[in-house]
Amino acid sequence: MSVAEKYIKPFQPLGKYDWPSTPVNHNLDKLKEVLKKRVFRRKNQNGMDLDRLDPAETRLLDDIVPPPANRPLMDDLNATLEGWIEKEQPGETIKTFIFPPCDRDNFLQDWADQNDFPVLEPAEFDRKMSKSPSKIGELFDKDVLVIPRLENWFRRSETHLSSLRLLLSALETYPRKVVIGCNSWAWQFLRKSCEIDSICVSPMTFQAFDSERLSHWLESLSSEIGGGEIKFQSTKSGEDAFDLKSDSESKNEFMSDLASKSLGIPWVAWNMWRASLRVSSDKDQSLTESRKEESQLQTLWISELKNFSLPDHHDQRALLVLQTLLIHNGLSREDIDLTIPNSHYSNVLPALMNAGMVEKVDNIYHCVPAAYPSIRDGLRSAGYPMDVL
Repeated sequence: MSVAEKYIKPFQPLGKYDWPSTPVNHNLDKLKEVLKKRVFRRKNQNGMDLDRLDPAETRLLDDIVPPPANRPLMDDLNATLEGWIEKEQPGETIKTFIFPPCDRDNFLQDWADQNDFPVLEPAEFDRKMSKSPSKIGELFDKDVLVIPRLENWFRRSETHLSSLRLLLSALETYPRKVVIGCNSWAWQFLRKSCEIDSICVSPMTFQAFDSERLSHWLESLSSEIGGGEIKFQSTKSGEDAFDLKSDSESKNEFMSDLASKSLGIPWVAWNMWRASLRVSSDKDQSLTESRKEESQLQTLWISELKNFSLPDHHDQRALLVLQTLLIHNGLSREDIDLTIPNSHYSNVLPALMNAGMVEKVDNIYHCVPAAYPSIRDGLRSAGYPMDVL
């Protein structure tokens, strides 16, 4: 088995996700962080003073941690579906995959494009069904049809589920293979509102990324730049973030923290990793300058992972906005009004944006990927129904 094959993990049944950090352990970890900051100095003998560092620029980050943030899942999905795609008449014609929210790259859309499979979106479906509602099976000339994001097919209100219900009805008699993707929060809502699991049976999800798997992936992204080798050092200990060979307990502490705090979700870990990278503020020692010298060892410093301030559990307006953004994987202001009527949340969105938990991209509000674990913690603590992986 090659090194690459070692890290290919087929998808598994929903409900079997091996969370890198349980809710109890996660809360203990946060308490330990607070205590460590009170007890220990800002840097140790081998570490680096944060005042001497600047955040890495986006251009540099795109060189050493390039998108997409879901890249390692491609081989996993191919390994999962290889035999099923090759069968002319598989026992299951629908394969459903559940993903955590905040994947900005649309994983199943990219997978469909790579395999030249047709993708069905709500507007196209409505148009085709209006012309030939009884012949959905004749509308596509490929063996595999892909529906990347089921959360795009509805809004969380009883009057805005018609397209989705039509789709589910059509899928019951669709004669070809279908691959469906759905947000884990949307899936829980649809299970209760549409009993979607009676049609999309046996849903699956990816296996959580532990510290070793994250280390292999992130190191492979940035193995070389400008002809020189890169070293990633912890600002706290000065140790190599990718050194998994030492017996020291502190070795690989960052990768263990990254796996735990990202909940094993690759796009969350990817965003956290990028946000943690720092360069020396001394111009003559900066990575940008040293790229000119190919033989020079280039150093990036890894700061501690950012903590986010959660809305108070009594602030139901903020929590409702966060929940609906997770379910729909992003909404316009108008759609937020539609899904949270009479919520009087006029100041909530700016407050959540200032807290770094929500961002606006092309007039669509999204939960920030790196903040997702904290948002999930806040909703769970407030008693909101949770997603399942």
